[in-house]
This record gives sequence, structure tokens and C-alpha cells, in this order.
Amino acid sequence: MSVAALMEVAEIEGLESVRGSLHEAGKQNKAGVTALMYAARYNYVDLVKKLLEKETEDRDNYGRTALMYAAEHGHVECVRALRERESGMCDENGWTALMWAVRGKHKECANLLLSEAPLRSTKELLSLEGKSFPKGVSALDIANTVGIEVEGLSPPKQVITLNVSLTSELSYADLRKAVKKNDIGFIHANLNLVSRCGESTGTALMDAAGRGSDEMVRLLRPLEARLQDGRGWTALMHAVGGGHEECAGLLLLERDLKDREGRTAEDVANGLPKEMRDRMLKALRKPLNLLDLPPELGPLTITGLVGNDKTGIVYTACNRSHRNCLLRVVRYSSLPEKTRHAIGEEVRILPSLRHENVLSCLGVVDDPPQQTAYFVFPWHPKVLLEEIRDRREAGRSFGTDELWKCIRQIANGMQHLHEHDWSCRGLSPASIYLSKDGKCVLAPFELAQPLDAPLYLAPEIQRGSPHDPAADVWTLGAIVYEMCAGVPPFKSVDEISSGAVPRIRGRPGSLTDLVARMLSLSPESRPSIQECLRSVPRGSDPHPPQKRSEDRFMEALRSRGREAYEEAMSLFEDGLELSPEQEAEACRLAIANGWSMMAEQFEEAYRPEEGRTTMLMCAAMDRNLDLLRRYLHERRRQDENGWTALMHATIRNHRDSVKELLDEADIKSTKEVTRNGCTFPAGTTAKDIAKRLQDEKLIRVFSKHNGRSDAGFHERTDRASERVYNPLIDAAKNGRNGDVRRYLNEYGGKSDKDGWTALMYAADGGYYRCVSLLVEKEVGLQNKDGWTALMLAVRRGDVPCTELLLDEKELRTTESWGGFPEGSTAESIAKGMRLDPILGVLRRKPIDIVIPCENAILNAINSRRPDILERLLKEGQELTAEEEEACCRAAILKNLPEVAARFERSYRRREGEPTMLICAARNGDVELARKYINEAGCQNPSDGRTATMIAARKGDDEMVRILGDRELGMQDKDGKTALIYAIERGAKDIVMLLAEKEKDIPDKSGKTPREYAARRPEILAVLEQDAV
Repeated sequence: MSVAALMEVAEIEGLESVRGSLHEAGKQNKAGVTALMYAARYNYVDLVKKLLEKETEDRDNYGRTALMYAAEHGHVECVRALRERESGMCDENGWTALMWAVRGKHKECANLLLSEAPLRSTKELLSLEGKSFPKGVSALDIANTVGIEVEGLSPPKQVITLNVSLTSELSYADLRKAVKKNDIGFIHANLNLVSRCGESTGTALMDAAGRGSDEMVRLLRPLEARLQDGRGWTALMHAVGGGHEECAGLLLLERDLKDREGRTAEDVANGLPKEMRDRMLKALRKPLNLLDLPPELGPLTITGLVGNDKTGIVYTACNRSHRNCLLRVVRYSSLPEKTRHAIGEEVRILPSLRHENVLSCLGVVDDPPQQTAYFVFPWHPKVLLEEIRDRREAGRSFGTDELWKCIRQIANGMQHLHEHDWSCRGLSPASIYLSKDGKCVLAPFELAQPLDAPLYLAPEIQRGSPHDPAADVWTLGAIVYEMCAGVPPFKSVDEISSGAVPRIRGRPGSLTDLVARMLSLSPESRPSIQECLRSVPRGSDPHPPQKRSEDRFMEALRSRGREAYEEAMSLFEDGLELSPEQEAEACRLAIANGWSMMAEQFEEAYRPEEGRTTMLMCAAMDRNLDLLRRYLHERRRQDENGWTALMHATIRNHRDSVKELLDEADIKSTKEVTRNGCTFPAGTTAKDIAKRLQDEKLIRVFSKHNGRSDAGFHERTDRASERVYNPLIDAAKNGRNGDVRRYLNEYGGKSDKDGWTALMYAADGGYYRCVSLLVEKEVGLQNKDGWTALMLAVRRGDVPCTELLLDEKELRTTESWGGFPEGSTAESIAKGMRLDPILGVLRRKPIDIVIPCENAILNAINSRRPDILERLLKEGQELTAEEEEACCRAAILKNLPEVAARFERSYRRREGEPTMLICAARNGDVELARKYINEAGCQNPSDGRTATMIAARKGDDEMVRILGDRELGMQDKDGKTALIYAIERGAKDIVMLLAEKEKDIPDKSGKTPREYAARRPEILAVLEQDAV
């Protein structure tokens, strides 16, 4: 049935008559019109709703959508049905549905589409009535032309202010209004109104991109890039939808993002008319050359380039919590020796400087091989120099109270720096930031020096004298003078040397006298920083200092209840500068409160601790299913009361979470706990909680579960497995190494009804020894959904098991399962779950050793085919000594110790290859390790790890004891010792064995074992005790 026929039947015989022909939906006639467009045009509301399920966002040959048809003809209910999916789209002339509604004088439809008000047309339109609408008109312009008034289109009242102290009376809505009016001055002066949390209705950047204002996009991009509106659209998508090439080119860093329907900006472009589509696709496919960040900065996403200065390049960036920051990249190889030394000092000391009037350093990464340092700083809306210039151009000066306030804040910052033996090198108005609440924040660092810094250097520094606090007082005087007069006190270095200070007019004598003393030629004549602070009159600050936002935020986190949560979230959205320690504490407190959305904001600082509430438990408490699925690798952990995530989900009656966590059903609590008015004694299980609450639906969920340990399996796997008994699978499920050895030859390689092998069960349960035994026979197998043992190990976050299963990393799933789509690889699963340590393992380059495969046995080893290998060995194929040696080497490289042992009579250690001892350590083979203990001291060629490091990383204390002190003090390619690996593992017993010899050895970045143990109190106590 054609589109026209479909609609004709619907019009004559009603909707019921065409239900059987809805498979025709989506087809277009010669004009590109679909059944949905016809239905919208003729106001078939029920048919529109039905066709919405069938058709995609199609356009006709003129770029018009069904929403535009409905709006043009005033069909209000059709507009309501279509606007969520199609609002914000433009036809080939850049006209929106709102414009068509206004042109047709349909006020009610127009009021439903006001979110499109900022958009303007891209071409002139001549109507049949003779009216001409030029390029660049808005819906308001069209309303004025056709003579109707739509209340929401009325121009906003003019609000212009450059005064930071007045911005508290303004809101983010005022900023978006300024974008619509193209008021660039207002936007520049009020960037502090921006919050990266965005709005479901859009952001100022989206408005600017949709209007095609590249200047405003440049200004707002560092602050709002990569945010998405209610339907998942980015600023780039708005730019593409409006056909604005230059704006799209500025926003290419968003092209990987998808909207709620899974579409990218390129998909949006493909829906445009041909000429516009070709232009936008060309713009979208331009290469984007942004910086490759080191792994330590992986959570950062670059959002733009600020510019270059004498020490490096400055980028804007945001972290996973969408907080803005500045990333300064310093390539110090070409810098003068003095500058390099100063930057080296800053790498060392900056992270320890914490004061509200000193710029915090959120992170430092030094990469000596590349001779590059990376500094991460918080973002602030403007610098003092910009405020001085803005006021000068507007003919307004700083008030006296404001000047005293700035003197107090700058002097406080200087005093803090002096207490840390740090001078304010290169400080000037260009390196003093203004925070959102108007505070002065000092950036007195070599890497932050502006080009005009010499005009703010004391005369003795110009002559080459060493920097001291008196020189900083002179700098403070020069800055305050410029705030008073609008210009610096001296125009050149020669004028500074003369000592003649121009007089400040129109200011109180107490202020001008203090500034004159600060600018004295003789350092001895200048007041000290303490005197400057005492000179500030009491009550000069019109806004008395309140408790810092950061302190109020932490207090709110320590409280409980809805009010505390709302206050904490409000403070967070306003922007905070938290130290790494505060971020870690904020994450811990948010998790303990069950505030999962807040905990996600500090996910980078999350470090799970034994006996504490985990992120998985927090997700279960807050019914956050997406977060829960990302942290399923934390299953079977217990908090201080012995409660699991399953127990927390059960008491909150969240069945979806309970189904994901059923493998914890056998775990019992360790303490008596009172929840929801009920007391649950020690020894309570999740099922007991469901029974106590008399929740029949949850009880039925538990009844279907047979207590298995294979987490996350769908119910059909459990039911199918019950009918086929496989002792090897049963042993692997429960981590029984002895039974795995007993049944391996008979049952190895067999699967249950759903394709699950013993190796998969072992990997999903985290049973390393079982995995090492089974990998030889079962690696490479996939279940009915295409999942491998490697994927299950990755999903657990299990690094040691992942390392054993790397031969499976190229395999892909064949069905969607567990929240991951068809075609997923182990790497994509790790990436989706943000498991950075796992990603590092999966992306590790293999050892570049090639062993020629000239015989079938060697081929079987290289292919990990134990079944073929066994058959060939039974056939008694004869091998030369060289071939036996090659087989032994191949078995070690493939991590097959039992195979290597068959050929060990021909084993000969080679430089640059793993040893038999390393192979034994990887597999926990104690007897083999004792046999080859003389190889202690050899390092794995790919990463430099020793057998002791490998054992410590796995938590194998028996292996560490066997190796003794033979390898202690050695470091891998990253400078890590076995002790550091044991700390990362949380293996307290191994730490006690290694601490005495390795506690003072830092890694290559200078991070010590104590720093690694900072968030593990029980480990830190061992190190401190050993030090005593």
C-alpha cells in the first residue's frame, strides 16, 4: 500500500482499517512525504502516535518534518506528540516548527515550541501570500511581520552589568537570554554564571551553536562542551542541525557523543537536505588533532585550546564529573635551565599548597622520557586584569571596600606561600584569578607568568637580587595601584628604577599612604605582609567572610537526610575546589550515605576498602541500576556489619538489583543491625530479610535461585545447568582446585546447555588457580551469547585472571547480554565499566618473539590446543633437541607450565624471554618455583616484573616466602617494587614480609610505598610500625 493509499484508507475508513498496513510506515512518496507527515498534516492524532513507534525522524525533499506540518496547520495534539522527538530541527531554509506555527498564527502551537526561539533561518523565504522573510529571521521577527504576539517570544529586559558583586542577582537564564540577543559583552562579564550541570532544556553553548554565533561558541566552549540536553543533543548537534559549519568545526570534540536514540552528529547531518548535508559532513570529517594524554590523566577530556605562552600550551578540559579545569602542558626540553629548575620545584611542591586564596593544583604528572610536565588547575571565570580593563572601559572604578577586600585576600595568599618558603614569582593582575564568588586566587608560579610580569617585579629583583617577601609586598602595591588608577604605576622597567611613584587621586589617605609605602624603592622601607593585613580597616568588607563552600559541602556530606543531600548537590553544582584528600573523603561519605549520584561525581577518587560500604552497595541502596551493573565486580564484599549489596537492595525492595546480585544469597551478616524498624540479628541472609519484610515477590525471586556462585547468569543458564551434571563445572564453580585436576582430562572442553564451560565459571568466580588449570583445555570457547572466560574475568575486574586469558581478547559476543551489545569485545566491556587497570592489561603489547612452527607439536602449543598436543605426544612423535627446546620456550611464552615441564630437559634460559620461574609464579606452581629458584633476579622482558612482584600482585604469600629476599629491592619498568604491588593488592601479610627491605623505595614518579598506602589504614599502620 502506498503512502497516499494508506492515508486515503485511514481518512475514509478510520484508523482501525490501516493497522494491518503499518509495516508500510517509513516509506516516502516522490516528494519525500511519509505516512507520519500526512497524519500530522491532517490531524490524525492516534495514527501519529502509532506511527511514531514505526518511523524514524524522516524529512521530506524540502527538509520538513512531521512536527513542522503539524505546527503549520495548528494541530496542537499532534505537536504535543511530536515535539519531544523532533523539536530543534530545521528545514532546508533553516525554518523550525516554531517559525511555521508563528507564520500560521497558531499561538497555542507556538507556546509548545518556545525552546526553538533562539534559532534563525539560513535562507530567504518567499511565501505565496507575497510576504518575504529574509535570511536570519527568528520566530519573533516572523511574529512581528505577520502581526501576532506570542508572549514567550517577547524580548527580555535589558540587563547589562560588569560588576562581579552584582552577579549574585543574576541567573543562568539571564546568560541564555544574552546569547539570544547576541550580547557578547554581558556573556564575557558573567561567565561565572555558567554551571557544567547544564539543563534539560539546553545550555547557553547550545543556543549559541544553534544560532551560528562562532564568537560566543569560542567563549562558552571551554565551560559547557560535551554537555547534553534532555534528548541527548550536544551543542555540535545543534550547530549541525542549523547548518553552521564554523560552529561545528569548533565543536568537533563532541562528535563521539550520542543522543538518547544512539545518534551522533554525523547521523543528524545525514538527515539534512543534500546540499546542507554535504557541507556538514565535510566539516564533521575534518581531522581533530588534540593532545594524547598520559594514562594518569585518562579521566580528563580536552574541551578546547586556550593558547600558548612562553612555557607551554594551555587547554581547557573537564573530568568525568563534568567539572571544568585548565590543563597546562609544559615541554621543558627547550626552556632555559633556570626555568626548568623552577618548574621542577613546582612539580614537587604545588600539590601541597592548599589555601582559598592560592590556585590549587589538582594534579601533576611528570614524564621525564618525553621531558613534559602536565599540570591540572581548577577553572575560574576571569582574571583580575580582565576585570580592571572591563571597569576602565565602562567608566567604573573599584570601590574602596572592594580594594581593601582584595588587599586582604592577596596578602593572605602571599602569607600562606611565605609560610611554605615560596615567593610569588611573576605575580601580576594577569595571574590572579577571580573565583565565582569574587575571591582573589593567586597563581604565583613560573609556569603561570604572563608576558608583562616584569612591570610588577620589584626594583631589586630587576637588578638581580634574590626574591624575598619584601619584593612580594612591592608587587602587591603595584597591583593595588592599578586597581585604583586603571593603569600600572610604571610604564617601563626604567621608570621602576627611578622610584618616583605617581600619586593616586580620589582615594582615602590610609589607602594611598599604604600603597606608597609598598612601592618604596628600598625594601627596608616597605611594610611587611602582616602590617599590610593589620592596615585593612575592620568592617571594610561589605560581605563578611562566610564559611568556605568546600567546608559547608563536607559538613553536608557528613549529615544525612534530604536537606543535606540537596545542599551538598547545590554547592557542588556551584563549583568547588577540593583537594585529592577531600575528594576521596567526599566519595567515601557519599557512598556511606547511599547518595549514588554524588558518589559518581567523585568516582575517580574511589578506592574500595575492606569492611566499608562499596560503590556497588551504594548503587543498591539508591536503586541506581546502571551504576550497579558497572560495579558488579565488587560482588560478595561485606560492610562493617557484614551486609552485602544484595541485602541493601532487598531491604529497599529493588527487585532488578536483587536479580543482578543473587550470587550473594548465601552470605550472612556478622552483626545485629536495625533497619526500617526491624532488628536483624547476626547471621541474617538477604532471603531472611525478604521473609521478615513479608515481601512475597522477592521471596519468589530467591526461591528460584539455587545458591550458585556464578554471578550475573540469567535464569535460563541456571535451569539448563541443573539437568546436566558436570563434576568439572561443579568444581570450577566452587573453586575446588583438586577436583578440577581430577576431572580435567575427562570433562575438559565440555559445556552446559547454554555453552558455559568450567573455565567460564572459574573466571566469573575469580578462582585464579582453577583458571590456570583450565586455560590449557578450554581457552577460546564461547557460550551461546558469545561470551568468553576473558570477558567474564574483565567484568569482575580481575586483573590476574585477565592476564591468563589474553588469547581470547579478539573474540566478540554474538548476542546482547548483561547490558553489553552484540559484538562487544573484552576491551569494550572494560572501557564501558571504566576498568583502567584491566584496559592496561588488554592493551599491553605482546612480547616480540617469534618461534618457527616447523612441527605439529609446536603448532599445537602456539595455538593452545591441548587436545591435539596430547594426541601427538601419545603418538610418540620424535623431536630433536632443538625442537624440544623450542616447545619448552613456546610453552613458557604461552604460560603453560605443565607443558613446559614435559620438555624441561631441553630448557635453557635465554636473555629477553620469560623464565621458568616467572611461569611458575604466574600459575602459583610452588613445586616448579622451588625447582628453578636459581632463576631469581630475572625480569619479565615486557614489563620488568620479577617472580616476587608477580606473586605479590596476585597475593600469593606462599610463593613470596619461597622466593625470600632474593629479588627484594628490584624495580620494574615503572619503578614499582614487589612491596608496592602487595600494597595495591591489599595483601597485608606480604607487606609485612617485604616492608623492611623495600619501604623506602619510590617508583619512577617519586611516589613512595607510604603514599600508595595512604588510603589503606591497615597497610599504612604496618609500614609505620616497621619504620619505628
